[in-house]
Amino acid sequence: MRFALLALLVLLAAFGAAVFTIYNPDPVVIDLYFRKFELPLATLVLLSVLIGLLLGLLLASGLLLARQAEISRLRRRYHSLEMEVDNLRKIPIKDPH
Repeated sequence: MRFALLALLVLLAAFGAAVFTIYNPDPVVIDLYFRKFELPLATLVLLSVLIGLLLGLLLASGLLLARQAEISRLRRRYHSLEMEVDNLRKIPIKDPH
């Protein structure tokens, strides 16, 4: 079910991109102050989306690595506490009576 939904979303995105490309074939001039480029509007939008996606992944990777380090630290702490509880359970209880 999840695969079918993902496939449907990919097909809808591809259809939308195709329609956008067909209706926007006009070239657009990009002036970067030291150089000018002329690209079709659809290519410019695609490049902008890809650059934004890459920047987003780059920024999110730092957060993901920090979360992963925190999870590893908590797992180590959990295992050490679990061992401590097991050791405490093995100690015999001495009744004062």
